[in-house]
Amino acid sequence: MIDVPVVPLPGFDSLQALIEWAAAHRVASVRESAPPRITAALTELSARRDSEAAQREAEARVSEARKGLEKVEQELRVVKTGTRSTAAAVASPRSVPASAAPTAGTSSP
Repeated sequence: MIDVPVVPLPGFDSLQALIEWAAAHRVASVRESAPPRITAALTELSARRDSEAAQREAEARVSEARKGLEKVEQELRVVKTGTRSTAAAVASPRSVPASAAPTAGTSSP
């Protein structure tokens, strides 16, 4: 067995067998180039897998943050609406609609 860093993946035994086959190949160029190329490809695939997993996790966190933000924005709208209603009630102790209230300079019959 040759000493090359190989990321354990499903089918690891067959990958290790492929590396061993390439290392023992009768053609020198295969012996010299195949194991490093196989290892480099596996390393690249592993890095890509890790990167995609990190991206999925970040997207999930962003989604959760957006949901939380939407909830807080809704709560803020409720608070603002409630504050306006309370302020309007305090400013006008009578519950008379503005359209029904008499206006200055007009007389009632």
